[in-house]
Amino acid sequence: MFAGCDAGGDDDQDNGDQLPAPLLIELGAAPDEVPLLWGVDQPYPTRFDSTHRDAQSLDGRWLFTVDPDDQGFDQAWYSPQYDRADWDGLEVPGSWNALRPELFRYRGPAWYARGFTVAPRAGRTRLRFGAAFLRAQVWVNGSYVGSHSGGYTPFEIDVTDVIRHGQNLVVVRVDNRITRETIPCLTLANSEGHGWYPWGGLTRSVVLERVDEPYVAKVDPGASVDPQTSRGSIDARIVLHRMTLGSTDATVRVLVEDLEGRALADSGQVALEPFESGSRALAATAELGEVELWDHNTPQHQYQLRVIVESESGRDETVSRLGFRSFEVRGPDLYLNGRREWWRGMNRHEDWPGVGAAQSDESIVSDVASMLDLGVNHLRPAHYPPDPRFLDACRDAGISLTLEVPVYQLDLWQLNDEALRLEAQQQLAEMIERDRNNPAIVAWSLSNEIWSMAPSAELFMSGMNATAKRFDPRRPTMVVLVGDLLNWFPEEFATSNADIVGVNIYLGWYSGTLGAWGPFLDSLEQRFADRPLVISEFGTGALQGRHLPAFPTQDEPLDDHSYSEEFQAVFLQNALDAVVARPWIDGTMPWSLTDFRYEWVPDTGVHPIPFRNLKGLLSLDRIPKLGYEFVRLQYQALAADELWPLPGDSQENR
Repeated sequence: MFAGCDAGGDDDQDNGDQLPAPLLIELGAAPDEVPLLWGVDQPYPTRFDSTHRDAQSLDGRWLFTVDPDDQGFDQAWYSPQYDRADWDGLEVPGSWNALRPELFRYRGPAWYARGFTVAPRAGRTRLRFGAAFLRAQVWVNGSYVGSHSGGYTPFEIDVTDVIRHGQNLVVVRVDNRITRETIPCLTLANSEGHGWYPWGGLTRSVVLERVDEPYVAKVDPGASVDPQTSRGSIDARIVLHRMTLGSTDATVRVLVEDLEGRALADSGQVALEPFESGSRALAATAELGEVELWDHNTPQHQYQLRVIVESESGRDETVSRLGFRSFEVRGPDLYLNGRREWWRGMNRHEDWPGVGAAQSDESIVSDVASMLDLGVNHLRPAHYPPDPRFLDACRDAGISLTLEVPVYQLDLWQLNDEALRLEAQQQLAEMIERDRNNPAIVAWSLSNEIWSMAPSAELFMSGMNATAKRFDPRRPTMVVLVGDLLNWFPEEFATSNADIVGVNIYLGWYSGTLGAWGPFLDSLEQRFADRPLVISEFGTGALQGRHLPAFPTQDEPLDDHSYSEEFQAVFLQNALDAVVARPWIDGTMPWSLTDFRYEWVPDTGVHPIPFRNLKGLLSLDRIPKLGYEFVRLQYQALAADELWPLPGDSQENR
């Protein structure tokens, strides 16, 4: 059933001669149309760009101590009566491995505590953690309130029943140990260390939030556009939720606006049936006419969806940023807004000197500026969902994104582990629910370098693909393979359900020779002829400032690499030349933008700096290497179509 709408909008909104389009709200949308992920006793939250909710930051100095003997439970370190006089201070957000040099190698549980004051207020109160690596358990005023597994996605815990007006205490136990039973996991190839650093702690912001009920739990704007006519539409799915028992009258209003707040579509105020506790799904649809498309060169073309819920107990209002753009897989090619797309890509880990994974405004601005200077138009942010502020910065810079869940190098036994399959699907769904509304995200990556030759990979990956399609049927999925495994094994079982295939190639570094690039790429053409293929990783280690007398003209021994800037540059140029000569490939992603910390020690010669991956085009402190300039010149030439035009493309469309 459809409720009525008010096409006029607010009297004080100025749209010139154009009135807002009608936005129809359907009450009681079918549950299978609005898949709902459950979090800690409530729907898993959408990330909103803004709300009108009361939010109290708990960032800053927390009390902190490590627990190497794991005695905190038995000694009730969560109790308000426990004496914490010997606990030190640690900044939140942050990681103990980075902020405390003596704890750089510490793996295990650690405890955080902070007092805070709450003023009297009606409504629900909850704690929101931006991320806690890897597993977290939370107590408020001595009462256990919830836990979360997964180090890169947020979680919320309702604490209404345990919070007090006045002084309160929150205690969090965080354990950063990666095992063979966690996501991410320890691998057989590197059983004593991980491929990136397990930065332990409360690595993103903590907020105490007060919200009236019913509140907006989930928003999927369902923005779509016809790239030929630029006519946009909204097919939104919205979930409202109420935890308090009982019933209340409520109304909802949904608006599509430009960033100045001018309404393109307006539902008017629509009465809901008496709202019982639980969740209520709504659908809101509108035809908008001509809209401006988000693209690499027009990232400022953005809009927003505003949802307002009012009841006798209060008001909730959320704003979700959105963009109108089309991204399609057509056979073996990618298309953005109807134009053939070629990814001048990059990989990037979250790692900044002195702070580790915690991101600052400085680190975000710096790395986005470097990518723009390089000519990057697409980013794979390594193997996990990064800080959403960084994703916003990429959106605003016109850099499209493929986000990846931390399913990394799983082996035969892990792929058969049902608990790991469910954990991986949960983390994938949380990533999608957090970031679904960012128009720069064009694809979801389901895994990196799993044992694709194992038949169990098909079961594992089919479940991952089904999860991605259930929570976001609009975006394609990608699976990233190990190039050497494709060489060594005649069959792979990981990509049968994936829309895009990525292959990581390190010929001339870990195996093979530089001359093997061309033949190996040619072997992939028929193997993946039906889908887009991108070279998702390639690179070599280079210590910034280490030089050879001249650029090398031959391969280096695989077990005795020079770690020179010159060999890195030659390797990158060889790889890019081989790829560009084959226009059926859909893009490249050098590994990686910057050096970063990791745990394992490679066997590619004497490693210059322990626990540091040196494959960055920039050093850890962001100093360019020779390879940076080689990639920049190649990407600039590609952007200008100096090397070859993309089929179906023209210079005027760029």
